Amino acid sequence: MNVKRILVSLAAVAAVVAIPVAVRAGFAPANRPTYTCITPTNCPGADHVVFNSFTNAPNYGDERAFFDAKDASITTPGGYQDQLNVHDGQRIVMRVYVHNNANPNAIGVAAATAHNTRLLAFLPTSKRTSHTAAAQISADNANPGTVSDTVDLSGAQPFTIVFDKTSAPEVTYRPNGTGNFVTRPLPGATFANDQTLNANMGDWKGCFEFGALITFVAVVHMDQAPQPMFACTGLDVLPVNRTRFDFTAHGSAKNATIAAYVFTAKDANGNVVDTKTVSTSATSANYTFNRDVPGTYTISAVVHTDKGDTNPADCSKQITVKEKPPKPVFACDALTVSRGDGRAITATVSFTAEGGASLSSITYDFGDGTTPLVTSQNPVGHTYDRDGTFTITSMLKFNVGGTDKTASCSATVTITTPPTPTPPTPTPPAVLGKPLPNTGAGDVIGLFSGVSAAGAAAHYIVSARRSRR
Repeated sequence: MNVKRILVSLAAVAAVVAIPVAVRAGFAPANRPTYTCITPTNCPGADHVVFNSFTNAPNYGDERAFFDAKDASITTPGGYQDQLNVHDGQRIVMRVYVHNNANPNAIGVAAATAHNTRLLAFLPTSKRTSHTAAAQISADNANPGTVSDTVDLSGAQPFTIVFDKTSAPEVTYRPNGTGNFVTRPLPGATFANDQTLNANMGDWKGCFEFGALITFVAVVHMDQAPQPMFACTGLDVLPVNRTRFDFTAHGSAKNATIAAYVFTAKDANGNVVDTKTVSTSATSANYTFNRDVPGTYTISAVVHTDKGDTNPADCSKQITVKEKPPKPVFACDALTVSRGDGRAITATVSFTAEGGASLSSITYDFGDGTTPLVTSQNPVGHTYDRDGTFTITSMLKFNVGGTDKTASCSATVTITTPPTPTPPTPTPPAVLGKPLPNTGAGDVIGLFSGVSAAGAAAHYIVSARRSRR
C-alpha cells in the first residue's frame, strides 16, 4: 500500500478528518482481526476484504470507532464525539469513515476490491432521554461481512431524532484514489424513512488511497421541559419581646425542588446585620431575630431551589426594636405622723414609683395590736385607745412589670393625754341688801309655809275676778 502518498493527501484535508477518537464504544464485531501500521508509512493491510480494522491508522487512529457526531454549528475542524448531549431543535452532523483494509499489492486489485458495498445508518424511533444511533458498512465479499459502530445521544428531556432529508448526504474522497479530496453528494443514498438511510456505493477498492468520509445531518425534537414554578408565599412574624422576633417563611415549588431558605436582616441604612441559611426541602422554615440595638430592621426570606431563587422583595417584613425602658424604681421614702385631738393621729406615706412601677396598696400597722389597715388611700387616720409609745409601719406593695414588689418604712409616735381637772367648790350666791340670816332648818320651813299661804290667797283673788267677767 502507498501509505506515504496517502498520508500527504490526508494532510491536505486535515479540516475534514478528525483527531483520533478516544472513546471506543459500540463497535462490532469487537473480536474481529485487527491490523496495525508498523510505521506511519508502512501499513501492510489485510489479505482479504475487510472494513475499518486498523487500530492505529495515520491521522485517524482506531478505525473500528468509525461513526461519530458533532453539533452542526461547529464549523471548525474536529469536534466529533462518540457521546453527545443534545437539545431541542439541534442539528447534528453525523460522520462515517470508510476504509477497505485489503492490500492490493499483496492479493491483487481485483481480490482487494469490495463488491456491492453498502452503508446503512439508522436512528432510534422511540422517545427517550438517551438513544443510540448506529452505522453499518457491508460488502458481499467482506469478512466479516458487516462492521458497525454507534453514537450515544442523551438529553435532559425525552426526545426523538430524525434525518434532515433536505440536506443530502455527502462523501469526501479522492476520485480514482489520486489528486485532491472533493466533497460530493453520496451516490445511491436514499432515506427509507425518517430514521433510516441506505447507500449502495458499489465496488470499493482497497488501500488508504480510497478512504472516504460520509456525512449526513439529523435533527433533534425534544419535549419542552416543564416550566419550573417556585415562590416565597409568605413571611409570618411573631414579636416575642422587645428584642426577639420569630419568623416563619413559606415556600412552594412545582417542577423544582426547594433546597434552602436564606434569611437576611438589614438595618435602616441597608447594612446586613444578620443572615441565616436553613437547609431544608420543606415548605416552611423558621428564623429568630434577636437584637438589643433600637431601630427599624427589614427581614427578607429567599427560597432557594434547584431551578433558581425567589426575589427577596417577595417575602419581606419590617420590625422595630423599641428603646429599652428605664429601670423600674420603687421605694417607701418616709412615713410622717401628725397628732390630732386626743389620741388621734394622721399617717402620711411619701413614696417613689417610676420606670413602670406603680403603687398597688399600703398596709398600715399602728403598733397597738389592732388589725392592720390595707388601703390605697394616703394619708389615713387612726385613734389610739390608750396612751403609750407606738411604732407605726407602712408596707407598700408595687406592681413592677406584672410582679409584686414591696417596700416599707416606719415611724414612732408617743400618745399622752392630760389628767382630768378637779371641779372647784361652788360659792353661795350673794343677796342684795344685807345677807339673809341663817335661821336654821325650822326658819326655812316656816318661811316656805308663809310663802305658800300668800300664793294661795293671790290665786283665789285672780280666779274670782275671771269668773265675774
